Amino acid sequence: MTQDSPSSAAELNAAHLVKELEQALQATLFSCTGRITPLRFKQIAQEMAEAFIQFAQNEDPAAARAYGQQLAQEGIGHRAALSLSEAMRRACWESANPGLQLLPASGRYVGALLEGYMVEREALLLQEQERTRQAAERAQAHNR
Repeated sequence: MTQDSPSSAAELNAAHLVKELEQALQATLFSCTGRITPLRFKQIAQEMAEAFIQFAQNEDPAAARAYGQQLAQEGIGHRAALSLSEAMRRACWESANPGLQLLPASGRYVGALLEGYMVEREALLLQEQERTRQAAERAQAHNR
């Protein structure tokens, strides 16, 4: 990143970003699993805003991927993950310095975040399939 990228991140209206992210989660409430409560949405929005601001300053894609994995583990659904991504881009576009550093940084952040999210969702689905397979085998063995 260029030297002015930390100031660009500082120009992002963090409160606006948190609000956009929280609204995105609320709008996709039913795409999340039962493990996540609406009260947790504001915390997730705050965490994601802070994670993005850190990313805009140091561009650590591994941290963004790890946060994406955390979101999947927490029960964020596909619709919610995509809605969060769009809210992130929209908030950066609407910021005081919309396109110079924040918009490209938000694209890189969202890409890494979604990559981590998808990898973890796939792992969780494979675990669930394995548990289902084992349960089916136990049921078959019990019925013999």
